[in-house]
Amino acid sequence: FVYSTGTKRFIDLETLEEYDKEQLSDRYAVQFPLGGRLSAAVQLLTAGCQQVAAPTYRPNAGRLVDETVMGHAITYVNLWTRPDVVIESGDITPYLSHVAYLIPQTSERQIILDWIAFNLRHPELKLNWALFFGGLAGIGKDLMCEPLRVGLGKRNYCAIMPDDLTSGYTDWLRHVKLIVVDTLHITGKEQLMDRLKPLIAAPPDYLRINGKYQLHYQIPNLASFLFMANRSDALKLDEDDRRFFVYWSGASAMPGEYYHRLWDWSRGNVGAVVHYFLHEHRIADAFSHLTPPPVTEAKRAMIRASESPLLQTLRSAWDECRPPLERELVTLEQVRRVLKEQDGRPYPPHAIAQALKVLGGRLVRQLNVDGQRPRVWAMVRFDAYDQLLTAELVKEYQRQSHLPSFRAVPATMTVVRRKRPGSGPSKSEDQT
Repeated sequence: FVYSTGTKRFIDLETLEEYDKEQLSDRYAVQFPLGGRLSAAVQLLTAGCQQVAAPTYRPNAGRLVDETVMGHAITYVNLWTRPDVVIESGDITPYLSHVAYLIPQTSERQIILDWIAFNLRHPELKLNWALFFGGLAGIGKDLMCEPLRVGLGKRNYCAIMPDDLTSGYTDWLRHVKLIVVDTLHITGKEQLMDRLKPLIAAPPDYLRINGKYQLHYQIPNLASFLFMANRSDALKLDEDDRRFFVYWSGASAMPGEYYHRLWDWSRGNVGAVVHYFLHEHRIADAFSHLTPPPVTEAKRAMIRASESPLLQTLRSAWDECRPPLERELVTLEQVRRVLKEQDGRPYPPHAIAQALKVLGGRLVRQLNVDGQRPRVWAMVRFDAYDQLLTAELVKEYQRQSHLPSFRAVPATMTVVRRKRPGSGPSKSEDQT
């Protein structure tokens, strides 16, 4: 045993089971029948049981490791365990054929296989983006990922549910390299997605472990996340997300006998698949564990599905060149009025402005048009509109307002003179 002063727990160096003083004394009460309630714990401590600062997680390191804290070497107990799989080369054609069935696109298949291989070869490094693999139920997603779980070692991975992510307890994270989140559907929960960000990517370099009725401590941020779901809208992703590689398999379920045979083969040959990832698979030169992964069509679709109803409505209107975004120059009030006529919802101006920004719109300036003061937005060609004199911009805005629609007609605007930033209308503008 060692005694963790940071968590006030005894840790068995062979099994990694943890006991508080009372639990340890109860377990070994027969050996210490006359020593009182905490006899075993007291005996261990007074007999010189080695003390460590707290648990840590350092793959490929020894059971006791030194970490540098403020210039001092502090001893920790390492909760990482070596995998017990027997690794040997062999023919893994059934596995690779199944992966090709799930992922027929060569480029996407290469990235996913690279992700698996990197995790197995470098468990001591943080892979700064998560893999989302989706598809219909029963197509064999687990079969594809089984070599990764076995290759890392069963103690070094855990499967959690969305409720674990929303809980304030994070002890499921304390000694794992791979975290598999299954049957996930958290669309609309921005707060939960924000909680995922520090878990998926580093920095932060350390994560806080919060167990029930236990003292807090920190471990290195090394865990990799694999999300699997049967719904293509399972995650709520922002337009600028950098933490997920998203793939959606178009495969359908094969007959049950196919999976029975493949599982039977996998149980006897998983060591050969692990060998392939460790020693045979060639990771592409473009693969990086630190920089964001490529954006797939599945990710673009997930981002669109994550958008608010207002943004989806306006994006559709812009793409189809119909009200309220059938012209390049628009105002918030025009957009708000048309939307209210269409679905009866009085969207607030700030929400409309935010949606227009996402679509690429930018505020040009406020105009004086027939006694009104509309704030005019350009959905495209902002620089060209911004350089127009105020009178010319008014004229262009009025011209577009009388057209059924207007999009990017060349040579419709002539820049009379560049507007000086921050200056009001010049005398020449007023005379125009």
